[in-house]
Formats: sequence, C-alpha cells, structure tokens
Amino acid sequence: ISIIPLIYFCVLKFSSNKFKLFLAIGLVTRLFSFSLYNPPTAAVVISVIFIASFHYILSNGAISIRSIVDYLKLIFISLLGFLIFNLDWLSVLFYSIQNNYIDAIFSQDFALSWAGAVSGQGELLFKALSQRQIIASGTSIDAFYNSTLMVIILYGLTGLIVIKNSLSKNRVNILFAFTIILLIFLTKGVANPFGIIYLYLMENFPFFYIFKTPTEKFGMLLNFFIFISLASILRNRK
Repeated sequence: ISIIPLIYFCVLKFSSNKFKLFLAIGLVTRLFSFSLYNPPTAAVVISVIFIASFHYILSNGAISIRSIVDYLKLIFISLLGFLIFNLDWLSVLFYSIQNNYIDAIFSQDFALSWAGAVSGQGELLFKALSQRQIIASGTSIDAFYNSTLMVIILYGLTGLIVIKNSLSKNRVNILFAFTIILLIFLTKGVANPFGIIYLYLMENFPFFYIFKTPTEKFGMLLNFFIFISLASILRNRK
C-alpha cells in the first residue's frame, strides 16, 4: 500500500517537468516491482496515475482542450516510465497472458467463485462505508474497530468527508467525493446492493475478473482517498 501515496506524490510533484516525472514513476515502480508483478496491484497503481494526473489538471485551471491534451501527456509520460523501467518482468507477464499460462491456474470461473465468497461477508457495504473491510476478524484490532463507538465515528467521518467535498467549490475536492463513492461501490464487490453490476464487469469486461478480492485492492484505494480528502479539508479550513 505504501506505493500508492508515493505514486500520487510523484505525479503532483513532477508533472511540471516531464523528464523528472518519467524518472520518478519509473524508479518508484521499479523499487516496488516485487508487488506490481501481481496484476491487480499494478492495475491499482495505474489507476492512481490517472486520478493523480486529473488532480493536477484540475488544480491548475478550468477544463479545456489544452488541459485535456496536457492530461493525456501526463498519462503517457507516466506509463512510459512504468513500462521502460519494468520492461523485463512486464514482457514475461504479457507472454504468460498471451499464451494462456495464467488462465490455466487462475480462471474466470475461479475468480467469480472467489469474489462471491469474499462478498459473502456480512454487511460488506457498511464495512466499506466505515473503512473496516480489510480488518482481520477475531483479533484485538477487529474488536476495537467494531466497537459501537468506533463504528459511529467512522460512519460519521466518511459521511462528513463525502458531503463536505461534494458541496465544495474546489474541483479537486469534488473529484475526491466522486472517487470515494465509486470506491465504496467497487470495494463491496458482488455484495448487495447492485452487486450484479460488479458481477457483470467480472464476466464481460476484459481482465476485470483479476479483481476477485475487491476488499483488498479497491479497499486500499478507498482508505487512501479518505485520508487525503480529510487532509485537504483540514488544509482548506486552516
């Protein structure tokens, strides 16, 4: 999970200098390549690049044709850095996908069965709303975070952050609100309500079935955006 804030920081910090952005993304992803070999984690990191780049564009003026072009440039430079610095293991991964080696041990049917078991957890939507989706059960941490007081505090925190950002005139804060709502929906996976949408994506959207454990992958992103949204609200208030 530590790579997520690093990638976000690199995009915001070095977007004004394309060469530094190329190097920063390349070096950071290379440093964490041991975790990125897991395709869902790599996909999450790529999604962070897209969101952070959009954050940078929104913080520098209104949306225009030029800003859209700049956004696409940021995405291209970042992904190029990721590709060049990780070409060795990416080529092996692409070869394995092309020759169906991965499908032989990780089929779509297996992923659907796994996702159903994960989303079979009780009240998964409510756990996502209170950032409790990845806490191991039967532990002292589980007892603490599932106490009545903490559940009320976490529900209130998520609700206040979403409402505050939604009503903000700051376009970046609105982006945070939209992202958090989307991630809550994705984190609960095939659980109700509207779990059929996630199931449809797994069955029909190319390679989406790699997200068989949404509570981990999307849950990491959800917790991260809750944190930076809170930090943004506190900074603006100051």
